[in-house]
This record gives sequence, C-alpha cells and structure tokens, in this order.
Amino acid sequence: MTVTHNYVTGLGSTPNIAQNGIQVSRGASAELANNFVNNNLYAQCTPSSCLFASTNILIEDTTSISVRNNTVGSAQIGIAVVANNAQVQNNDVYDNQVFDGIDLVGNNNRASGNNVYHSDSAGFFVRGSNNRIDGNTINEALDGVLIVSGSGNQVSGNKYFNVVVPVSGGSSSSTDAATPLNSPGRPQVSLK
Repeated sequence: MTVTHNYVTGLGSTPNIAQNGIQVSRGASAELANNFVNNNLYAQCTPSSCLFASTNILIEDTTSISVRNNTVGSAQIGIAVVANNAQVQNNDVYDNQVFDGIDLVGNNNRASGNNVYHSDSAGFFVRGSNNRIDGNTINEALDGVLIVSGSGNQVSGNKYFNVVVPVSGGSSSSTDAATPLNSPGRPQVSLK
C-alpha cells in the first residue's frame, strides 16, 4: 500500500479519543510519503498524567515500513514506530506536546535526515536494539536522543540546537555526546 500526498488534520485537543492521523498496523505494509498530518491531540494527556497519547503517524505491529518526506505537527508524539525494520527519513516533525518527535520502539529501525523542532520531552525516544539515529537535526527538546533500553543502538552525526542533553541513557555506540539518564514512563499509543 502507498499513502502519499494527503492532508490529514485531527480534531485538535479532544477529551473523547486519543486520535491518530495515519495508522499502519496489524501486519500491513506501506510506504508513507509526502503527507501533511497535524492537530492530533488528546486533551487527557498532560505532563502530569497520560495513559494514552495521540500521534500524527502510528506504525504498529508490522515490519519494513517506509515513512519519508512527511510534515507532521501538533501531537503528543509526531511519528510513533512500534515495529521493526522501519525507515523514517527526511520528515519535518514539529510541536510535539508532552512527549517526543519520533519514537522508535522495536529493533533494526533507522531514522535519518529528519528535522525535529520543539518536543516537550525528547526529539527521539528509543526502546529496542540495533536502531540507527543519524544525520538528524533536533531543535528545542529536553533530550535530543533518549535511549531507555536495548543494545547496539547507533547515534551519530546529529545536530542539536537548544537541547538540554544531546544523548541520554541506554547502551549505544555514539559519536554524539552521551549522558546517563533514568527511563521515564511512557503512555500507550491508541489503536483505532
């Protein structure tokens, strides 16, 4: 399946559902390219309490997905990859409220060439092994790349602006500066 050149806008901050803009899940395969997705927010997800989070693009329980050249903004998580072998490349991700620009939860995923602007938590959140985060630009985040578990993750060649800690946590091979940090809790993404 190919999902390209779509404009998807959510309801904004709604208390009724943790909405997602575009979702590929349950074994489906797809290429997502050149889409504009924004305004998917869950009002009940706040910095003090969040059981479920809204995403602009959600990849879940599938393998070998390509997410590239998309523009996504105003969500709790811009792009959430809860899968293996995904390619997340050349996306513009902005205004990530409460959580992160791009989440990589799984193994052997690669995020490269992305521009992530204003994430309340991390530019990249990583839970898994053998993920590559390289050649990205992260501007305005507490953590540029936050690795909470796994091994063999590679972090290199990223540019950081207005970021408190460039790379924190986990075992990784990094040419970017690294600082240990305890893992914060994370909500579930909502499956439609």
